[in-house]
Amino acid sequence: MKAKQLAPLAIALLCATAGAQQMYKYVAPDGTVSYTDKPPPATATKVEKKSAGGGGAASYDDLPYELAQAARKSPVTLYTSLSCPPCDQGRKYLNDHGIPFSEKTISTGDDAAQFTKVTGASTVPVMSVGSSKQQGFSADQWNTALTSNGYPTNNQMPKSHRNPAPEPLVAAKVDAKPADAAPSAPAPTPAPAPASDPGAQPGFHF
Repeated sequence: MKAKQLAPLAIALLCATAGAQQMYKYVAPDGTVSYTDKPPPATATKVEKKSAGGGGAASYDDLPYELAQAARKSPVTLYTSLSCPPCDQGRKYLNDHGIPFSEKTISTGDDAAQFTKVTGASTVPVMSVGSSKQQGFSADQWNTALTSNGYPTNNQMPKSHRNPAPEPLVAAKVDAKPADAAPSAPAPTPAPAPASDPGAQPGFHF
């Protein structure tokens, strides 16, 4: 086989080896999820072994190399809520700049408690990238955080790529009710609640 024929074969074998590289997915003590090709620290939890070409990294396989590497090493998570104009701005910024990200919505008390525990924040939006967290939307600050974690400055996102659909930060609890359970007696009509301050919002404030 001639040298010119060997070169493409060697490159193909090298790419195949790189594609089978062992990757680790783990949760750091602060709650951030990380992907790395090195064994995670002893303080990590929920450690999963994955190959770079499959498993949790599969959603990055259609991305250019530089963007895929950044997404695997420093995945981006956007924390949002409904009726939140800054959240809409942050989401648009990430989409316009071709940043792959997952979105976690905060809409229940459980979501709010976990959100504060994970991010240390009490308002949305929050963008988590690598070990850094950006509270509130600021194009300049978000750009600095992304570029410092290896994300390209120009939009390299293929038009075919789709980010995962937004999902609650805490999975909804489903109370299973036996099919043959006897119907419960109707609850008594509660007494009217006292009038409250219309300007106050109970629970988590955004």
